[in-house]
Amino acid sequence: MKKGNNIRWVGAMMIASELLLIGFTCNWIYSQYNKGKEQLTKDVRSMLVQITTKASDSTMFQNIVIPMMQPGADTEIHLPPPPTINGATGAQKYKIVIENNYGPLDTAKMNERMAVIKKEIKNAEIKGMIANMNAMPGNSMSYHVSSNDTGSDSLIKAFIPTLLRQIIVQLGDSVLLDSLLSGANQTVKDEFDKKAKKNNWHFKTVWLNTGIKTYSGKNLTLHRTISKDIDTPKGLRIDNLVLQDYKGDIVRSISPQIGFAAILLLLTGASFAFAYRSLRKQMQLNTMKNDFISNMSHELKTPISTVKVALEALDSFNVIDNPETTREYIKMAGLEMNRLDMLVNKTLNTTMMEQGRITIQKEPVDLQQLIQDTLNVMALRLQQNDAKVQVTYNGTGFVAAADKMHLQGVLINIIDNSLKYADKQPDIRIICTATTQNISIAIADNGPGIDPAYIKRVFEKFVRVPKGDTHNVKGYGLGLSYARQVVEQHGGTIQVHNVAEGGCVFTINIPKL
Repeated sequence: MKKGNNIRWVGAMMIASELLLIGFTCNWIYSQYNKGKEQLTKDVRSMLVQITTKASDSTMFQNIVIPMMQPGADTEIHLPPPPTINGATGAQKYKIVIENNYGPLDTAKMNERMAVIKKEIKNAEIKGMIANMNAMPGNSMSYHVSSNDTGSDSLIKAFIPTLLRQIIVQLGDSVLLDSLLSGANQTVKDEFDKKAKKNNWHFKTVWLNTGIKTYSGKNLTLHRTISKDIDTPKGLRIDNLVLQDYKGDIVRSISPQIGFAAILLLLTGASFAFAYRSLRKQMQLNTMKNDFISNMSHELKTPISTVKVALEALDSFNVIDNPETTREYIKMAGLEMNRLDMLVNKTLNTTMMEQGRITIQKEPVDLQQLIQDTLNVMALRLQQNDAKVQVTYNGTGFVAAADKMHLQGVLINIIDNSLKYADKQPDIRIICTATTQNISIAIADNGPGIDPAYIKRVFEKFVRVPKGDTHNVKGYGLGLSYARQVVEQHGGTIQVHNVAEGGCVFTINIPKL
């Protein structure tokens, strides 16, 4: 009982360890999932910035820069400051005026023809940019160029998009992602879908409208708004974009970690299971060993005690005056010595046969005669147990290539088990059937049958069906193991099954000669 409790504790600790490992692994996978989600957000946002910047540059050149460079162009950019919590707004104007009323410019006169008027620009980045252009900070910038001034034309083209982008960046991502003009929205979407497919992303995208007004006429007004997102679709929102069904992409990105965790759990689980199973097997083998020693000791002690009693009787009584009694004691001693010899030989034969040191000597054997000889050998045992035996033959030709001694030992073991385990008057039925290729011998009894938990293990070495702490069943777990080895060396099979009305049936099949 104590050993049983110990193994249960070991099993419980193994299960607890595996559960803790599963919990730790799941937590690690969850953290990897969150990192994957953050990385996906970062990658999508970075891609959006690249796409929208490219689209914005193209749009500004086509719709703002080029028109601004035309004679008489006059374009204004209205930039509201960041909204306050209560939504108050202000207005700050950056005015870029292009006039075509000067002659060609040279480098020396560039600063004179580039003047910035009105009040100072407060934005540090834009202010620094203008300073780098040798312009003075102010609220409006006026560039005076002529149509044939190639150098100034290049300067304007290089400066205006950069300035506009800096202004737009100050407004926030919502402006950048919605683009400057409505025509750029579809361009951004198409380019995004193309790059997403290239990155093997399978999520769905929903684009949000932020209320940015598009360019109209000569004035480009950039409105900064804050959306309450009442109707925002469910999903992962990244600026003006909502990703749906994105979890599969994250799972694919962390598939190596998931695979590692799965392999780790499988290996540790299999190791725990194997270790626990081996421990249980070892304890079962230890129990079987103890049972074998106990039962073998009992089996050896019985004939020894009987012979000892017979010898003491012969020594005590007048053997000359009682010849009949003397012969009876000598016969008793001889039977017990034969039994002891059979027990020792069976044990040795089982071990030697497992090691391949005993080979089957096949010869033509009539199984009808073999069955009859076996019953004659066991006649005394059958009589002592008041057993009924019925033999039936089906078919013709019962000759097989067999080792008579070992095959007879198989039949003796099976019949002997029927007598040992009988809980009432034994009723043994032997049915021998000959077919064109095989001969089968079925031995059925009316005993208690075999516990279903052990029926598949009865042919293993040292296995005995538990019957409690009793010695009325003098088995030692070698008979059926020996029978299986003998039948297999004959190229046959041996099987057992319980019957509904009680008892069991052993069936031997060997090739016909």
